[in-house]
Amino acid sequence: MTAWDMNSFWFGAGVVLSALALVVCPGRSAEGEFGKQLAIARDAGTGPTMDVVADGDRAWAIGRGSLFALDISKRSHPRVTGELKGLGNTRQLVVRDGVAYVTSREDGLFVVDVSAPAAPVLLNHYDTIEFATGVAISGDVLFVACRNYGVELIDVTDPGKPAHLSTVRTGEAQSVVARDGYLYAGVWARSEVVVTDVRDPRSPVVTARMPLDGYGDGVDVRGGYLYVATGHHSRARPKQEPGDPGYGRGHGLEIFTIEDPAHPVFVSRVKFPPFYEMGSDMWGVTAVNGQAFVADTYNGMFVVDVRDPEAPIIASRCELPFVEKREMRGFVGGLAPTDDHVYVAGGWTDLHVIDLPGVALEAEEEKDAAPVIGPEEASAEHEEGRRVYRPAGQVHAVDFLENGRAVVACGSAGVHLIEVFPRLERLSVLETEGFATDVSVSGDRVLVAEGEGGVSVCEVSPGSDELVRVARYREDLGGSIRQVEALEGSR
Repeated sequence: MTAWDMNSFWFGAGVVLSALALVVCPGRSAEGEFGKQLAIARDAGTGPTMDVVADGDRAWAIGRGSLFALDISKRSHPRVTGELKGLGNTRQLVVRDGVAYVTSREDGLFVVDVSAPAAPVLLNHYDTIEFATGVAISGDVLFVACRNYGVELIDVTDPGKPAHLSTVRTGEAQSVVARDGYLYAGVWARSEVVVTDVRDPRSPVVTARMPLDGYGDGVDVRGGYLYVATGHHSRARPKQEPGDPGYGRGHGLEIFTIEDPAHPVFVSRVKFPPFYEMGSDMWGVTAVNGQAFVADTYNGMFVVDVRDPEAPIIASRCELPFVEKREMRGFVGGLAPTDDHVYVAGGWTDLHVIDLPGVALEAEEEKDAAPVIGPEEASAEHEEGRRVYRPAGQVHAVDFLENGRAVVACGSAGVHLIEVFPRLERLSVLETEGFATDVSVSGDRVLVAEGEGGVSVCEVSPGSDELVRVARYREDLGGSIRQVEALEGSR
């Protein structure tokens, strides 16, 4: 055991504790400094894979815009049974009751019916408040980490019609887990795990901000403990240049007890090899049966024995294959342990199978006192002299026409033409192929940014209140259109 003297740890609203002694287990074992080396037994053939979830004899994996359904009845030989393409910049997924929820960063959230393994079906494409990264579910509430915008809470009582409930500003949230009415978010550069009371999902309340030694990301709850995967730089100063005490030394696993779920208490940590690489910088953890499986991107996967949470030990490690064109090893995006195997998502490589003979990993799902979604309070359309327009989607942009009318980009709800004066009411709706994220008016023309749908040129039909599309441009886009500006007096 080693004691680290860490300075300037922040708690709650800003109390500083200096020279705080923390117990650290460096993770050495009889097999070597970072445990026994594990080998990849075989690949599943999905190609580059960002995340994977296993449940019984089925598994699901995402990567390069696709969701794969797999038969894992023979654990050592997963077999692809179905695929759904067109899901954008896929990042994480969670599956519950035959429905997969896939976060896709700038492409928002995709909700997919996976009850038929051979034919996944898209149910909804939801416009999240910012880049959708982490995802977790508890009862009928879906939690989506949206980076600098915090965490969005979404009602998925009807998975085909997700509805925004609230937002909690945690800081730059990357991954989340929810249990018994509390949400735990790994917060990135502020090096924190933020705890939020979400028992009333319409009014979440932050209860604690717990310091981490590295950048916060992956979180998991199991057996009364909270596990947090960290990376990048340590809190030690300085950390800007290679060779600095904190440079690249934030990688590891931190353990907290949650006897009081609102206020976790630090127990211990282990450290992984230091490194710093921007890009695919993400870290995740899944705990099961006294083992914590940690995805540490370019460092590979670590298996940590956490049967004694006060003295965790790194048992084994698996590094992914070297990728010649990248001139470095592949990175781990996510993982799923099941029985005596672990499925590892290689972001540049494939879905890998690792054999762990003699290790029983199948565990019963722990009980969860899920949040209860109460009735929505009636929203006044006239608030203290203001008039409020509430479309189904979120409002991204607005521009004005003549005669008291406005054009509103409403995300997944398309483009709305509304009357502003003398009344505030909807006149018509134009559906879009992608999220409507910007509008710009020039004379009688309206330009619309439609994401993957490109740029539309629209007009208001003479003698009517219908907004109609007269042209579309989307050749050679190479991505999604998010903003558009019409230059006055120009074509």
